[in-house]
Amino acid sequence: MKWLRATFFFASLAMAQSVDPKPPALLNDTLRQLPGVRLLDPPRDLPGGYTIEEIRKLGYWPPWVVVDLDGDRQPDVVAAVVKRVAGTTQFGILALHTQTPGQIHWVVALQKDPLNGVAAGDSGTKVTPLFCLYCDANGWFRWSGRAYEAMLYELGDRITIAPDEGKETLDLLALPNRQSRSIGKIAQCKNAKVLGIRGASSRDRWYFVEISRPTLTRGWVSASHVGEVPGVCE
Repeated sequence: MKWLRATFFFASLAMAQSVDPKPPALLNDTLRQLPGVRLLDPPRDLPGGYTIEEIRKLGYWPPWVVVDLDGDRQPDVVAAVVKRVAGTTQFGILALHTQTPGQIHWVVALQKDPLNGVAAGDSGTKVTPLFCLYCDANGWFRWSGRAYEAMLYELGDRITIAPDEGKETLDLLALPNRQSRSIGKIAQCKNAKVLGIRGASSRDRWYFVEISRPTLTRGWVSASHVGEVPGVCE
């Protein structure tokens, strides 16, 4: 009888682990207001692609994440969704904030490129649409207070300085404008730390950074000259 009870226990545990959790109410309520939009279902939407079990093993299932996205310490939701339009499937990533339950923020608007799901860090500061699963090519987004912006850095982030194509150096400026005086030349792929941010959008955003050259130097660089750090340039 003991072995029978043990077998039943482990079978029940396996079944419980394989059952997907239910979508949060905030997500369900929103999907009811979006005709034709539903959660990503890989067997149905990505025939011949990754199975749910493969996606689950990578830690990217279910197709939503509950995490604080806007820094108000309330649980928000980001989800991978699809919609059938004119015989084709469109894929998108939407975010819902508990503070504004009726408002939908599109991280990735509905489009034709397939998505395998979505990932978000424990703090929710970075949202990554999973266009591919076994690669480092997925770009990420962060809430700016008004929208989800691609590659939006925050205080303390480590970044890489990236001069214009064809140039080996970039001017580190005294003030956040292109007419400001140069403090010094920054070499291609030089690592830096974000100490300050100016600008409301990616078009006019500047970062105040600290760089070892070899002594510490601080100055401003445009967001258009900032990239990722880990290992790409070394």
